[in-house]
Amino acid sequence: MTSKHLFFKAMKEDLRHKIWMTALSFLGSFLALPVAWLLWRSNVLRQYGGMEGLMMLEELVRQENIMWIFNSYVPGVCGFLAITGAVIVGLSGFRYVFHKNMVDIYHSLPVKRSTLYGACYTNGILIWIIPLFICLLLTLAMGGGFIVRLGGEEILGTILRNLGISVLVLTVVYLLVYHLVLTAVMLSGNALNTLVCMGFLGFGVISFYALGLTYFDGYMDTFYSSVVDWRNVPYFSPLLGAPYLLAQWIDSDSQWSWQFGKVLLTNAGIAGIFGMAAWLFYRRRTSETAGQGIGNKTAAVCFRILMGVEAGMCGWGLFVLLTSNAQALTWGSFGAVLASILTFGILDIIFQMDFKAFFAHKIQMAVTVTMGLLICFTFYWDWIGFDTRLPAMDEIAEIAVYDAELSNRLFYDAAENALEQMHYQDAAVSYAFLKEMTEREAEGNVFDGSYDRVAVKVTLKSGESYYRYYWVVREDKELLWPIVTSETYLKNAYMFDEDSLANCVGMNVSLARKEQSFTENLPEKILPVIRAYNQDVLENADSVLLNQGKLLAEVELEFRYQLESGRRWENYSLYILDSMEHTMEALRRMDGLDMEIQKPGIQSIVLDLGYQYDENVDRAVWIERAQEIYGIPAQTGQDGAGEAQKDIGQEAGEGDRLEKENIQAETVSINREEFPVDGCRVVITDREEIEELEALLTYIQNYYHRSVFQRQYVSVIVKGENGDEWMEYLPKGALPEKYILRFGD
Repeated sequence: MTSKHLFFKAMKEDLRHKIWMTALSFLGSFLALPVAWLLWRSNVLRQYGGMEGLMMLEELVRQENIMWIFNSYVPGVCGFLAITGAVIVGLSGFRYVFHKNMVDIYHSLPVKRSTLYGACYTNGILIWIIPLFICLLLTLAMGGGFIVRLGGEEILGTILRNLGISVLVLTVVYLLVYHLVLTAVMLSGNALNTLVCMGFLGFGVISFYALGLTYFDGYMDTFYSSVVDWRNVPYFSPLLGAPYLLAQWIDSDSQWSWQFGKVLLTNAGIAGIFGMAAWLFYRRRTSETAGQGIGNKTAAVCFRILMGVEAGMCGWGLFVLLTSNAQALTWGSFGAVLASILTFGILDIIFQMDFKAFFAHKIQMAVTVTMGLLICFTFYWDWIGFDTRLPAMDEIAEIAVYDAELSNRLFYDAAENALEQMHYQDAAVSYAFLKEMTEREAEGNVFDGSYDRVAVKVTLKSGESYYRYYWVVREDKELLWPIVTSETYLKNAYMFDEDSLANCVGMNVSLARKEQSFTENLPEKILPVIRAYNQDVLENADSVLLNQGKLLAEVELEFRYQLESGRRWENYSLYILDSMEHTMEALRRMDGLDMEIQKPGIQSIVLDLGYQYDENVDRAVWIERAQEIYGIPAQTGQDGAGEAQKDIGQEAGEGDRLEKENIQAETVSINREEFPVDGCRVVITDREEIEELEALLTYIQNYYHRSVFQRQYVSVIVKGENGDEWMEYLPKGALPEKYILRFGD
């Protein structure tokens, strides 16, 4: 006969067998809380010279020191104890189910199985939470007295509130892991199988997700990983969800928000699901399962097949890494088959606790190997057409593109922000661009020269959106330019929203070797500059995007936003060209900005190849190297400087009319005394030539963004008359031919 009234008696009897766990739990909490508090208090008093020294500190500093203990240390160290304790208690709390003689004894007790489960389950929670509460209250009592002595009574309420939330968080953390362990225990007949189940339940879904992303990243050339959201991944694994929840609470500086509340409730719900699963599996569990492998046959089949497929994908990846591309398919297939068979067979041995069970399920093993190979082949040959997806023109609603090299944004998620805000709706232009990109992908997407990596979001009329990365070369300008010169692109890649200026906290202006910084009254001060800059961007889109003209100044802006998730920093780098008349005029009128340009006297300009000089190298080789570094100049004849000046701001390749083979040693007669050469350097000292090159030089270059469509710059060394040296920048392809020929001397 059974009785519900024997619940507490069952608890008492079960707890008698778990005294060692209670003692261990109390010892851990005691060392982690009261003892740690006393150590911290002793160190702080010694560091600041006792209570008198602490009282001399600013009140805010004292409060921050104390708040750190309760806001960061307590949830951190107690969270570790909760996770560790949940694993130990979960594995040991129902240890009787692993032994045939013990399970028969427990099941013969005059209580219902549900009552027995409830008693053991409840003890597993009390063993952890009661020592935690006792030690936490003791620590709070000692800490409260210390805080009162320091005159910090006003923060006691905040500490109590935060500790209450921390206990709630720790409880959810404990239940997440505790319920996971119990689920694995109820599925298994021994500790080995329990560990295997815990591993799969804890990391199986996440490992599949990570493997899938790895394969996409490795085989899909256009895979845009930046839009992958990892924030929901920990929910699929209590073993990761528990520390993730703790980290979220600690990183929030114990500031409660609805966003964190949703995270906490979600994890609590997942803990509840695993708890219900453990209870259901316990009710279906038979006494004969004790000492065996996995009693639930459906779970065993799922574990074997899924883990075998995952192992096959890992085996493919490992052998591909160890071989050349030519043999990747053969060795990858071998690795996938080998890993799948070994994993499936070993799991069968573990689940049945029989060494003869390696090939006990040949059909399931064959299915597992086939599934693994099919997944690997799908990625290898792109059977799903991921890289070459091309919707029909009439299916395209809008497109958004973002070229990080064609922007002034320096923050890491600028592309994601821009793609969600851009709405370019010319379907014909969008389709032509996508068609060229996908056809190139189908051909192999091999580039011999430079290219830009462009993020793309395509939105279909059906409401579906997909993201891709495409590589564009100079020849793609005709396809890309209507999109990047559109107002929607310029607004999200270059221009500024005036309302955002309230968050600007720093401005730095680089002008003619002078750097000027501003931090006060920035929104009002820079508003005219931003309006003028936006106007120039719209009116001179080609000049801004191509970096045409001479760079006159660089304006760096720093923005700070206070969000629920914390602070967010954004940086912008505005390059001001001589064609941006409105911006230059606004800068001249800006209060406190010195626009006066004082040109230092130049003694010489040094053109350097960066090679060690070798007299045995033919002069034609040095000329060719100079062309590679400084660009092939336009045909200039005797008036090289004039033509080169006209070439400033044009695209780098426009001077390619002079073929390399036309440069012969006998075309120019070099006078060593007239044109000094220092090793692989050409040193310009003639006053007229210095003035000629000075007209081409700029103090700054577009350092952060260097698009394949923009002109590149080469650094040169400038020596002043006062002995100073500094770097200036020469547009590639603008150096007159006569200077390039001198490298052949």
